[in-house]
Amino acid sequence: LSLAQQSGDQHREMRSLISIANLRSFLRASTWHEFSERALALARQLGDQKTEVDLLLGIGSAFGMDDLKRSKEYLEAALSICHKLDDKSTEMRLLSALGAQYERSGDYYRLLTEYEQKRLHISREIGNRLAEGEALMYCAQIQGLYLGDYEGGMALAQESLHLWESSTVSLFPLLRIAQIQVAQGKFDQAMATLEHARPLGERNVYDLGRA
Repeated sequence: LSLAQQSGDQHREMRSLISIANLRSFLRASTWHEFSERALALARQLGDQKTEVDLLLGIGSAFGMDDLKRSKEYLEAALSICHKLDDKSTEMRLLSALGAQYERSGDYYRLLTEYEQKRLHISREIGNRLAEGEALMYCAQIQGLYLGDYEGGMALAQESLHLWESSTVSLFPLLRIAQIQVAQGKFDQAMATLEHARPLGERNVYDLGRA
């Protein structure tokens, strides 16, 4: 950062500020926000809207549950710019972040119809099969487990599993399938699904999956 400032290279200064903000956030240091805001100001000054959107998304996500009001303000500002840029990939990330508030408040139908189904539509529109598998899985979770449409949710989870079957992330749709089977009282099937998922959990890098 110091070298970038000495040389007057504002693009490198902005990148350095972002790196420092990320590191301070990982360390749970409250000063992450100060560096993020400085980077955001530079992005706007340089007219770099792609970086501006990424920063707004990052700041909004970092506030998260600690400050839902501020989080929403940053995320909605990012979404507004994203629509102008017609950046579908970033729009999917924003829809995921914005939809989280409706999961927390229990407004599952709105979460499904206005956020996750929209993410699914965009993933198919741009041909991103990994993102499609993720969106299908979350639609399955909401429709099957939160709203009680077990058959509909199971079909979506199976579709997600089919898209991800060659990857260790197939663990996650398998877990949704097992949860739906438990909700249906199909305990033997659920146990068989969990046994099928177990080796994937051991190979997966996410502790959450093993838990």
